[in-house]
Amino acid sequence: MTVQSVIKLQSEEHEIINPDVYASREEYVINLMHLSDYHRARATVSNKDVLDLGCNSGYGTNILSNECKSIVGVDVSPMAIQTAKSKYKKSNLDFCVGDGIKLPFNDNSFDAITSFQVIEHLVDYENYFKEIKRVLRPSGILILTTPNAEIRVRPGNKPWNRFHVHEFVGKELDELLSKYFSFTQVIGQFAKKSTFLVEYNRCIKARDAITSVNQSKTLKGVIVNLLPVSFANFLRSILKKSDIAVALSESEMSKYSVDDFYYQDGNLDKSISLVACCSNSKDSLTGFTQTFLH
Repeated sequence: MTVQSVIKLQSEEHEIINPDVYASREEYVINLMHLSDYHRARATVSNKDVLDLGCNSGYGTNILSNECKSIVGVDVSPMAIQTAKSKYKKSNLDFCVGDGIKLPFNDNSFDAITSFQVIEHLVDYENYFKEIKRVLRPSGILILTTPNAEIRVRPGNKPWNRFHVHEFVGKELDELLSKYFSFTQVIGQFAKKSTFLVEYNRCIKARDAITSVNQSKTLKGVIVNLLPVSFANFLRSILKKSDIAVALSESEMSKYSVDDFYYQDGNLDKSISLVACCSNSKDSLTGFTQTFLH
């Protein structure tokens, strides 16, 4: 996959997230996972100039805007940015289209950069981090999140999410970040058992299903691979929808909460998601640690 083909895929086909609509408990829990990350990050970016890189529809950018001095949400999808601009309007909040290869900002523009659930979509890490470091102030911090490959992908298999290029385990992510920043810390996102199992079981089911397809070359897998891309994508959507019986009820939603989630720096192989903080200033990591681990 080339850089441009991946950018085109993400820009034109990735879903626009609507945090107010949930078709299943799995979808709802995923949304809570992401909301938890944004809520925890608020204290870390308090009174700072912030860039939210890969903001999708801007719901998380809006959360951070309640605490930071100023914030800009950037996404590769024009439709996502259009959605964000129409929904969230504040004096300290702005949105623009950008692909991460060349950011439309001056050097040293931001105290903090958040990039949640983005790195797994990338091919070109070099330019991604080069641009982040260019627009980040000397003592600034980068906070990023990404799915934990330990529970999602069997060794040798590609990610089952077609928008993901590569998924990381904790050690691998730390090694990559250490190439670009002097100080890094990778921790895990966890949740109380009932909530944890919703996401864990979803990932295991998808992992085992794709493993079975790869091993047996089932008829469905062969057909999808042979069909034109547009029709194959349509078929995938139909197959996905067939797994959803009914929309999530309010009583079902009440069983799960953002407060179900917590973070720790051990047992990363058991976490449902990875969270990393990077900086060239050791002192800058202190606020991150205090916010996420306490």
